[in-house]
Amino acid sequence: MSIKQNFKCLYPCLIIAVALMFTFFIAPAQSSAAEKQILVKMVGTLPVHHHLTKALEMFRDIVEKKAGDRVKFQLYPAQQLYNDKDLVNVLPKGAVEGAIINSGFWSGKVRAEGPMFFPLYSSSRDQFYKLFESKAWDLIKKDFEEEGNIKVLSMIEYGSSTIISKTPVRTLEDFKGLRTRAYGMYPAIFMQSVGASPVVMSSGDVYLALQRKTIDAAMSGVSSFVDRKWYEVSKYFLSINVCYSTPFLCAFNLDFWNKLPADLQKIFQDAAIETQEWTKNYTLESDVRYRNLLKEKGCTEIQISDEELARWSEKAVPALEAEYIKHYGAKARQILDLLPR
Repeated sequence: MSIKQNFKCLYPCLIIAVALMFTFFIAPAQSSAAEKQILVKMVGTLPVHHHLTKALEMFRDIVEKKAGDRVKFQLYPAQQLYNDKDLVNVLPKGAVEGAIINSGFWSGKVRAEGPMFFPLYSSSRDQFYKLFESKAWDLIKKDFEEEGNIKVLSMIEYGSSTIISKTPVRTLEDFKGLRTRAYGMYPAIFMQSVGASPVVMSSGDVYLALQRKTIDAAMSGVSSFVDRKWYEVSKYFLSINVCYSTPFLCAFNLDFWNKLPADLQKIFQDAAIETQEWTKNYTLESDVRYRNLLKEKGCTEIQISDEELARWSEKAVPALEAEYIKHYGAKARQILDLLPR
C-alpha cells in the first residue's frame, strides 16, 4: 500500500483524535476560564443620581473594560443592600467584596483615621489633600488593614461639609444645646466642643429626623442638602466649610484583595485613582452649584466672620487632638506630628 493510500486510511483516525483532544483538553480549558470569572459585589450609599453613585459606576466600567470577561460587578447603590453603619461590620467580614465607604463611621474600628475628619483643622482644601501624600497616610492605611481588614485603594471626594439648620447659627452661643447630626466620632467631638448636642446617624435617616424635630441641624455636604432634599425641612446653612473635604474611600475586603492576581490588583488600583481624581475635579464646581441651588430653594446662607470662626477653632482643635490621643494612644501623637500643617 502506498504512502498516499496509508494517509487516506489514517485521515479519519486523525480527525477523531483531534476531536478528542479538543474535547478533553481545549474545551475543559475554556470551561475553566469561564468559571474563573470574578464576581464583585460592590456597595454605595448615596442616592442614585449623586456623584458618588456615578463614581461607583465609573470604577466598575474602568475595571470591567480593562479586565475583560475576567471580572463582573454587581452594584448596590443608594443603600439598597447596606447603609453607612452596616458596612463597618459587613465589609471586613466579606459579606460584600467592595464599597465606597463613608469612612467617618469607621473611627471606632480603625482608630488611626481620626485626622481625616477633624472639622476646622485644615486651612485649605489643598492642604488637606497633602494628608494623602504623607507618611501619616501610610500609617492610617496600615491600620485599615490590621484593624479593619480592608484594603483602601483611594480617597473618593464627597465634597466640602458644613451645617444646615432649622434656626440661624451665627455665633458660638447659637450652638448651645443644638441637637445636631454628626457623621462620626470626630464631627461629634467638634459639636460637643462648641456646645451642641451631637447625634450620630446615617444620612438616610436625617430628613425624617429634621422633619420630626428630633434634631435641629445636620452636618454634611451641600450635595446631600440638595439631593436628599433637606432644604425642605431646614432653611439655613453656613457660608464656611466646616471641613474642606469629606473623604469617602474606595475599599475592598482584605481577604478578597489578597486573592486577586497581581495584574487585576493593578487594574483595580489604577481605576480607583482615576475615579478619585474625577471626584476631586467634579466637586470643585459642584459645591458652588449646590450652594446656589440651596439659595434658589429658599434657604439662607449665614455668613460667619473670620473672628467668629477663630472662636470655634479655639474650642474645637484642642478637643479633637485630645480625644484622638485618648482614643488611639501613643501612635496618635506620631500621626499628628506627621500631618501637613
